[in-house]
Amino acid sequence: MTNREAAEAVFAHFRDPSGDRAPLLAALAEDVVYEAPYYADFAPRVGKAELEAMFERVEGDDGFFTEQRFPTASLLGTDDPDVFLIEVTGDHGVRSTGKRYRNHYLHFLHLRDGKVVRWREFSNPNVFAEAATP
Repeated sequence: MTNREAAEAVFAHFRDPSGDRAPLLAALAEDVVYEAPYYADFAPRVGKAELEAMFERVEGDDGFFTEQRFPTASLLGTDDPDVFLIEVTGDHGVRSTGKRYRNHYLHFLHLRDGKVVRWREFSNPNVFAEAATP
């Protein structure tokens, strides 16, 4: 898998978040690091297994969200062949509050040898807190 193919596998997950996660997981390095630095209580997730568990907690049948939709999504290459950006807007249902969670995200993917080695998500934590608060 090339770096672009790996970035496209991650991007495909945003186009169809309820679809098969296997291509996304195949694009991740075993020691991938996922960070969301704007969220004070979010510790980096390290390793493919930890990311898979995080996806299940968020997206699974009893997950945080009742549904996930990304009405707009763009995959952007950069001058660095090891860095891709994914820009999306989200519109999700929050299971515990019944509220809609609408945020704007920028995901930085750092790749090496066709695998995502670092994934950084930037979004507004205040929007998340409002949607998650009853």
